[in-house]
Amino acid sequence: MIKMKTQTEAVLEAFKALGNERSIAEIREWVTKEYGEKWKDFGTTMGDMVSQEVGGNKSSTVPARYRKKHGDGSCVSLFFTI
Repeated sequence: MIKMKTQTEAVLEAFKALGNERSIAEIREWVTKEYGEKWKDFGTTMGDMVSQEVGGNKSSTVPARYRKKHGDGSCVSLFFTI
């Protein structure tokens, strides 16, 4: 059985493919091209992906494994602009 990607996984894939600082619109465009109109609100998801160590929100439902890299405690740097 193939597991469907979550929006968070798709956003991380987009950052890896596009690199560097990207706008919410650029991430939305890339994800929509790859996966279709499956998700709508990218801004909230991307905001929830910011690690608490650098000011991310405490109520995020994004799993910690997507808010840090490789479980070593170092922060993932996600840069996006509105």
